[in-house]
Parts: sequence; structure tokens; C-alpha cells
Amino acid sequence: MDFSKFQQPDSYFRPAPFWAINERLTPEETARQMADMLAVGLSGGFFHSRAGLVTDYLGDEWFAAMEAALRVAREGDGYLWLYDEDLWPSGNAGGQVAGMKDEYRSAGLFAVLLAAGEAPEADTSERMLRAAYRVERDGIRLTACAAITPEAARAETGCERLVLYRRYAEKTGWWSGESYANLLHPEVTEQFLKLTHDVYFAKLGAEFGKRIPGIFTDEPQVYLAPNALPWYEGLPAKYAEWTGRDFWADVPYLFFDGAEERPARLFIHRAILRQFCEAYSQPIFAWCAAHHIAHTGHYNAEDTLPSQIRYHGGGVMAHYRYQQIPGIDHLCRDDELHLLTCKQVGSAARQLGRKEVLTEIFGVTRHTNTFEGFKRIGNYDLVLGATFLCPHLTLYTARGRRKRDYPPNWNYQQTYWTELKPLNDYFTRLGWLMTQGEPRVDIVVLHPVESGAAGHRFAVDSSLALPGENFDAAGHYDAMLRRTLGAILNAGYECDLGDEIFLEEMGAVEGDRLRIGAVSYSVVVVPPSATWRPHTLALLRHFAANGGTLVFVGELPVEVDGAPNAEAWRALAAHARTVPCSRVQVAAAMDTVAPRRFRLRDPDGQIVPATYVQHRADGEDEVFFIANVDG
Repeated sequence: MDFSKFQQPDSYFRPAPFWAINERLTPEETARQMADMLAVGLSGGFFHSRAGLVTDYLGDEWFAAMEAALRVAREGDGYLWLYDEDLWPSGNAGGQVAGMKDEYRSAGLFAVLLAAGEAPEADTSERMLRAAYRVERDGIRLTACAAITPEAARAETGCERLVLYRRYAEKTGWWSGESYANLLHPEVTEQFLKLTHDVYFAKLGAEFGKRIPGIFTDEPQVYLAPNALPWYEGLPAKYAEWTGRDFWADVPYLFFDGAEERPARLFIHRAILRQFCEAYSQPIFAWCAAHHIAHTGHYNAEDTLPSQIRYHGGGVMAHYRYQQIPGIDHLCRDDELHLLTCKQVGSAARQLGRKEVLTEIFGVTRHTNTFEGFKRIGNYDLVLGATFLCPHLTLYTARGRRKRDYPPNWNYQQTYWTELKPLNDYFTRLGWLMTQGEPRVDIVVLHPVESGAAGHRFAVDSSLALPGENFDAAGHYDAMLRRTLGAILNAGYECDLGDEIFLEEMGAVEGDRLRIGAVSYSVVVVPPSATWRPHTLALLRHFAANGGTLVFVGELPVEVDGAPNAEAWRALAAHARTVPCSRVQVAAAMDTVAPRRFRLRDPDGQIVPATYVQHRADGEDEVFFIANVDG
């Protein structure tokens, strides 16, 4: 390791805050603020439209201000990062995309159970009866289900009917009188790129990959309501192509229990996530690669299994394949909620061979947060995988209500503004250090998000008494995964998460090790779970047969792709170590099976709670970053 570079890293590694552009812009004031940011140890900022903006978004005044900021960046060794939306979430160009035609508006299949005697609602420009079923049930479980035409659903009022309406998202002032865009529709992203990315390239493309390193996407999502499946008219055909199954035969089991509930739920959730990735994330990634700029930012609701299933259809790690700089959002002062958030993105980046990981950080920690608080939260994200901080936020102006825009504020209005440089120097050095060499990690924990998806039942709107949306399985596996991860990390071991899509695309058994992309593991941990993909089972069998160390924690899986196959898992477990999902016993198992490169304990030999380590090898140097993150 070159210690001089640790003392004075390239300015690229300095934190770059959300620069909240929320007033009428002038080149003079924009240049002054950019110079101010450089003076306190920031590298510049993400030029981010926020509530209160008076200047026309992407208008002449907007770009005049950006050019002024770029001049200061060139002179002061700073950077200006782009942001891809007018407000947020991304994908809509301030409402312009959804305003083109209804087909581009966010849409859902809303489920309603009609009691005998009730008639379906009439079709309107906002709502259309898309599918209907004559049903018989025992509570929430279907005992008979037959597809009928919309006309029959209106005529046959003497029985219960499940009807599915295609409804568009509500038009709101947030989107200038339009609704959110449908990110499952591939043409939506084409239009979004034309209206945003192409405009930026035409105006500022000469600096792409130079003083403009990347563009931030913010909280893209597909969720509408507890009783609504995210919808795109091409989804049934894609579903048939990808699974060989009939979408319309499977979809009732998203809302009711029955014989086909688990494979139907699993495959439909999987299809939604795949369509989201292929329609939105992948085209943006390809555009950014072609234009020599990094796609970065974060996806909505990364923190828990239920939230990922709700907003994406499955695990958020799938999107990280399509970011040159994968990123997350760490809101509020809570740390442990973000355990999965940090480990997911850090693991994905390592496996993809990408050195940089962004964290949007400090948002909603309030104006009262302290330097100690900033350092603790920053340490948490950095030790668990982040390398580059995007502090939330730097207010162009704090006039009026703007000062309440999810503070704290890092700008001239803040009392400690001129004292920030030592803190930013610390984050810069540490972020640089976490990109040097290679991670020394031996343990991978498989990600059980699909066990949660297979158990997710949507709600049904009805005048009849029915239970609401059911995320019990996802909540359970989320808690068990956190317990497993916490036990390993608190015992002083590094570990990564292994997503099943990554296993399918980049997984291979090499001797007694499992490789996922750029990282090879000697210990594979299967946390409490219900179902895994056939390819995952095949890899684990091969790994165990080759003498790899396989550990099952807690309850064994009982399915493959949602279909019963407990015997296959019992047979595999006979060639593995099995331990209860107890922090003490999981930690003890790691002490037995994990390579002992180092040992992290207190003077009495006990585990130190909330103390994590990142271990890297840089040539002959061994780098350890140890952080106590107990707030």
C-alpha cells in the first residue's frame, strides 16, 4: 500500500453531497457554493432538483449554473455529479414520460372479491376489468377457480367472483399533474433516457468520465398498493416465455391460498423482478457504459426482505449488476435496520469486481446530529461495504420550508459548516483504503429472499371479511437472516451474501470452494429458508461432494422452486454441518469451520457486540478496519 496516497487520496474519493437545487439559480452563487464545498473537504456534489426550485429544470439557466460549477471543479480538482430526475423517484423526467400516453403510466392489477349480488365497477379511462374468475373458497383458500370473461363476471352475480382491474397510478401535483411512470415498460426507459440522459450528454458530454463521473438514479420502484400486482401488458407473454406457465392460471394464487400458491407466487415475483431489471436497470447501465459515465444511486426499499419483495418483486441485489457504482441509502440514525442494506451492496460489488460503493447517508438524522454521530454512521457503512459517501444534503437555500427537507444540512447556513474538513478527510482516507487490494473473505451466506416471495400473499379488496396482505414468511426469514449474519459478523468474521441470480450467472464450484464472480469462498452458510432454485441445489451438492464446508442454520429447506422436495435437502444436510439459529451456536460453528486468519475478541476472549471488521490484502500488506458501531 502506498501510504502517501492514504495520507492524501485523490479528491475523487471525497464525499459528494446531494446538492439540493431548490431556488432560482445564478452562475455566481452556484460557483461560490461549489468553491465552498471544496474548501471543507467535499469533492463537489450531485446536482439534484429539489422542492422549491424556481429555475426551469434542464433549461438554459440550469445549465449556465452547472457550467459555472464545472469551471470551479476544473480549477479546484473537484467533481460535479449528475442526478437523473426532477424530484424523485427516478424514471419519469418530472412527469413528462407518464404524460406521453396512458400506456406509460404506472399501473397495477388490483384484486377485488365480489360477493354474490355485487356487480363489477364499470370500465373508465383509468380502470379496466382485465380478468375475472368464478371462485369457491374456504376462507382464504380456493377450493375451485375458473376463468370467466369480463362479460360473464358482470352477468353472473349469483356467485363470488375474483376480478382484476388494470388501474393507473393517481395523477398528482408531485408529477406536475401526471402519475408515476411504469418502469416495467421498456419504452418508458427509452423515453426517460431521451429526455434526461441524452440532454445532459448533448450539453455536458465533453466532461463525462472526467469532471462528471456519474449519474444518480433515486428510488425507482414498481409498488402501487397491497392488493395490486405491478402491471405491464407484456408481462403474461414474458411469463410464459420464461417459465412455460400460464400467467392467468397462476395469478389468482397471488391473492388466495391453494394448491399452486407457492410456485405461482415464486415465479410471478421472479418475473416482475426480471422485467424491472431488463426494462429499466439494464438499458440505463448500457447507456452509461456507452457514454463513459457511471450509473450509480440507489433503489427504493433495500432494507428488508418484505420491502424488497413489495417494491421490486424480489431481491434488490439483482439491480446491482447494472450499476457501475452500486449504491444504497442509509436513512436516520438507526444502524441495524441497514445490516442487509450494506451487506447486499458490498457483497454484490465484490462479486462483480467493482471497487466503488456509494452510500447516500445522514438523511433524516436531523439538524441535531453531531460529528460523533456522523462518524459512527459512516463507520458502519464503510466497514460493511461502502467506499464513497453522498451526504444528505447541501441546501442551495434554506429559505422557508426548505430547511425542513430531511435534514441535516451541510452548507453555509449550518453553524459547523467550516469545521467539516477533518471529518471529510477521515471519510476520504477510509473510503480510499476500502478500495485498495482485495477482500479476504471466506464465508458466504445465501440470500433467502425467494423463500419470502413464495410466501407473500397480496391483499384482496372486498366487502367480505378477508385477511390483509401477508408478509409473515418474508418477515420471519428476514429476522433469521439478520440473526445469522449478526452472529458471524459479531464473532469477528467477514462474510458476504450470495444472491441466487448471481449464483446462476456467476457461480461455480472450484475444488472445495464456491466462486461467485470475483470472489471465492470456502464456507457456504444456508440460513433458515424454505425454497431454493434447482441450480442452487446442484451447486451445493457439487460443493459438498468436493469437500467444501457447508453449514445449514436452523430449519432446513423443504422445496425446490416452490415444489415440495424435503428429501433432497435432508440428503444434502447429511453431508453438511447443521446448527440451530442461535447467535452463540452459529458463532461457535464459525470458530470451528472458518479459516483462522485472525481472531477478534475482548481481553477475556469474549465476543465484542456491534464490532465489525473488514479485512483486505494489498500485496504484502494486510489491512484491517475494525469499527465499533454501538450507538
